[in-house]
Amino acid sequence: MVKWFKLTKHYYFGFFPLGILFVILQELPYFLLPLFRISLTPLTNLPTTFFGLDFLEKCFGIGMILSLIFILRLPLYPQNLFLRAAVVPLANYYIGWGIYSLGFWNLPFFLFFLVAMPPLYYFFLGLWQKNQLTILLSLLFLIAHLANSSLNFIK
Repeated sequence: MVKWFKLTKHYYFGFFPLGILFVILQELPYFLLPLFRISLTPLTNLPTTFFGLDFLEKCFGIGMILSLIFILRLPLYPQNLFLRAAVVPLANYYIGWGIYSLGFWNLPFFLFFLVAMPPLYYFFLGLWQKNQLTILLSLLFLIAHLANSSLNFIK
């Protein structure tokens, strides 16, 4: 963990290298599935239903990841319970991708396994770090991600 400058009493702008590993773990299916010739097109090329909601979803998602990597809370007394809890949504996410790769795909499955799990993973990582910005952005991203993804199928 590298501190660059102080933001508030307990928060610093810096660099949390382990945060990069956490992001890579979440993005792993996007790197691996094309190697097995499994198409990501149905999931990655969803049309934009509402520009404003799509914009907010992207802002919250990018902000969530950036806050995990660059906003540090010190002193850090991480709660290992929350780090262990982060494994549950990540495992569900991997299970969802495994099921998707077998050809199964419907809206409830998609919303639960592939849409809700990544924000919940970052939520628990934020709890683990006691990073209030990551916690808030992950919840906002969860709401926007679920709403935007759902609206793609309600036509």
